[in-house]
Amino acid sequence: MSHLNQEFKPDKATINALMDKDVVYFPEFNAAQFKDFNPKDILVMVNYSNKDFPEQESALLGGIYNALKLDRSQTNFIDLGKKAITFKEAVNVLGAKYIILFGIEPSEIRVHINLRFYELIRLNQTQIIFSHQLADLLNNKAYKSNLWNALKKMFNIK
Repeated sequence: MSHLNQEFKPDKATINALMDKDVVYFPEFNAAQFKDFNPKDILVMVNYSNKDFPEQESALLGGIYNALKLDRSQTNFIDLGKKAITFKEAVNVLGAKYIILFGIEPSEIRVHINLRFYELIRLNQTQIIFSHQLADLLNNKAYKSNLWNALKKMFNIK
């Protein structure tokens, strides 16, 4: 007797074994849901999961903006802890061409690549830099230096 035509009815243990525990559901968004954001080339992302953005880290980010000769109005800023977004949405809805992520894993924005801190990654027409959390940068000169070198490459700064 062939088992090919029999309906597969897994038990609860089998279903749990087959489930990928690391998968997080992110609903797809449309442009109306991002009405607070303007299409801008640069997207900065953090993840503070229900915490406020700490003052010291905000000041550090302000210093990074100053070094790049940007002000915050020239970028989109998203805290993944408060608003989930995927890479696809960042590019297609927000129009991001440069994405700088602080303390965010690639899987959190549905990008399936190995994490490589401070390496300029190009996905189609978008450039991405993964950095340690801003809190980690505060007291680590090597991280700051690595980030600055990656940002100079991203924005063609000599």
